[in-house]
Amino acid sequence: MRQLRFDKELAKGRGGGPLVATTGLLENSWFHRMGWHGMGAKGQLIVFGQSGSFSVINPYTGLKQRRRGQFKEFNQVGHLHQKFTRYREEYFPVGTTITCKKGRDGGGWSKDVDFQPRAMLLARGKLCLAGWTDAVVIEPKTGRPKDPSRPDPHDAYLRVYSAGSGELLAQTELEAEPVFDGMAAAGTRLFLSLNNGRLVCLGP
Repeated sequence: MRQLRFDKELAKGRGGGPLVATTGLLENSWFHRMGWHGMGAKGQLIVFGQSGSFSVINPYTGLKQRRRGQFKEFNQVGHLHQKFTRYREEYFPVGTTITCKKGRDGGGWSKDVDFQPRAMLLARGKLCLAGWTDAVVIEPKTGRPKDPSRPDPHDAYLRVYSAGSGELLAQTELEAEPVFDGMAAAGTRLFLSLNNGRLVCLGP
């Protein structure tokens, strides 16, 4: 199959371009060198629609290039790949960047958010993302949890953004983190698979 494209009648079609994943569409490690790309977009998650392409990218992707010339500020000595040789909390970026690209003529929007999406879809002019709020939760010097009673605290949410402007329209708390790419839409409802084994239906 590779890069072939089919319509609803399974006739071979053209255009659109493939969606390519460097390590497979099920890889959820969020490593900054892994990701999806296609239709001019790239990131750890991508969706497409008539309003454009939408991507979520890890802040560590391209971090060493963005900090080029700032090695003294971040105490980065030696090779460029030594991103962090002396650890301080402010050295570690949190969250992600959500980007919208609208067609070949350009335009769109981009915003940095303190949020780690693990599932994303586009429906009826709304960009839906399920994930958790992001923060540094370890002691940089030791690698131990800041709060031993909550070694990896994740407050999970579903966020809904305007696909046109990027405005946050709604946020709903989830009882557990979402499964990677585990969200679907049907009719007026959203279905989310959660890491606690439950399937959640949200809608009117």
